[in-house]
Amino acid sequence: MVAHAMVEIRIENDGGPGNAGSYVRDLAKILGGYAALNAITVGIVFLAAKISFGQAAWAYFLFLVPGLLGIPAICRARQLIHRPKASALWFALAIGLFVSSVIVAVAYSGLDKWLGITMTVGEIIFTAVFGTVIAAASAYYSLRNRLSQREFVDQTHHPHEQPPDSAR
Repeated sequence: MVAHAMVEIRIENDGGPGNAGSYVRDLAKILGGYAALNAITVGIVFLAAKISFGQAAWAYFLFLVPGLLGIPAICRARQLIHRPKASALWFALAIGLFVSSVIVAVAYSGLDKWLGITMTVGEIIFTAVFGTVIAAASAYYSLRNRLSQREFVDQTHHPHEQPPDSAR
């Protein structure tokens, strides 16, 4: 005779970061907000700098790319918040992609010329590589330290336990 065990699996739709539907909704909201703010910013520059509509559309597209590259990776890092190293790696990747693509967007949108700055291809590459490495490394260590400290506090503090007699 074989004994069968019943296992109950509960899947709760709490809208948390581990929920795939929630991830897609959050990502859509964030990307939509980013696209709207990008349009407002380019619109202001379009009016203030008196650039052509074609230049403004090109700038909008170039500055949309960093959000399309970085925001999904930031959302993925948020999903992995219970794993500090993995979360920090995804966050560093996101920041690296964002910074490097913003630098390229500044150079190729014409914004550098509107601001009176001229950059050679070598300067663009150097700035992109240097800025990306610094930003990604800073993002990694900052988030990893914050999440590790949070994990330590979560492991050592139990809200239902009474403090020891010496702490009262």
